[in-house]
Amino acid sequence: MALLNTIVSSIQLLLKTNKNFELSSAGLRAVQAIGSTMCPGEEAVLSNIIPLILEQLKTPVLMTDALQALSVLPYVVCSTDNCEKY
Repeated sequence: MALLNTIVSSIQLLLKTNKNFELSSAGLRAVQAIGSTMCPGEEAVLSNIIPLILEQLKTPVLMTDALQALSVLPYVVCSTDNCEKY
């Protein structure tokens, strides 16, 4: 899990500071690969990157990679009474 934290933290830093679209695209594809092979207990680490992925949707050239990365990540639907993970 420590390695996953390091990788995701590096991708977060890349998405926050990098203006190179090719590198950002590679980071988003890495998130997609990690998310598609996610194991129990890794959800929290990967969910922390979701706000940054959403930010990438504002950049047309990154939109497809961002949507593909989001498509494999877990999400939670909450009502006032309970939350369910999908």
